[in-house]
Amino acid sequence: CGCVDMARDFNGTDQWLNSTAFGLLSGSNGPFTIILWMQRDAGVPNQYLMQSIVTSGSGNQWGVLFGYVNNNVEFFASGHTGTDPRIGSSMAIADGAWHHIAYRKDASGASNWDKFLDGTKTSISASINFTLAGSLVRSSIAAAGLGAAWFDGRLAQVGVFTSALPDAVITAIAKGAHPLRVWAGSRAGLWEGLTSGSTEPDWSGNVLNLTVTGATMANHPPGAPPFGFDLGWVGAFTAAAPGGATWPGWIQSRGGWF
Repeated sequence: CGCVDMARDFNGTDQWLNSTAFGLLSGSNGPFTIILWMQRDAGVPNQYLMQSIVTSGSGNQWGVLFGYVNNNVEFFASGHTGTDPRIGSSMAIADGAWHHIAYRKDASGASNWDKFLDGTKTSISASINFTLAGSLVRSSIAAAGLGAAWFDGRLAQVGVFTSALPDAVITAIAKGAHPLRVWAGSRAGLWEGLTSGSTEPDWSGNVLNLTVTGATMANHPPGAPPFGFDLGWVGAFTAAAPGGATWPGWIQSRGGWF
């Protein structure tokens, strides 16, 4: 396939993507979907893959954790109301391969709460009702939003949607389809892991860019690029992301992903 051969590589010590300018899913009761690609290194306890939190760090937040319990990914929330969405949300990641993770609440009020590992769905609850904490104004990838609980490994295509992506769409993304090619609307934020500069642009069109601290570049999992053609070459370029940010990089085309 023609692949965007980039992801963000984090050292588990002091590297992350961060913004103090916005929160995600603040006060949400659904629907929403969270997706990301991950490849773990060390199984150090309590690593944040992503998080939105209040400015004060009082604990009101939601996040996707790795390693809080053994080598499991979990959805974590505090300051929420209703049922705890963490219960039943764990998924074991016992190897160093790339894995696709997704969580989905399919409607407001009492609704389905599902988890997906590599495109395969498991129902957490057929009727759960919870509302995430409000006043979330700080967001991060690969660490907690105040600079702690660092992730050791690689992340790519981290996305948040204010809709319930259908099963077939989540499965297609896990098999390598690009999110922008299979789902057009309701994007709250989408960070590819493509940029080698100091800003990680938001591909959702909402200009929710993140500041890069130390994270380097690594190989991306298999997947098609967000362009409608196969470039057929390997080379450097500078491109404009949605929202006006620019980023340098390179594309390696292996052909045949149409």
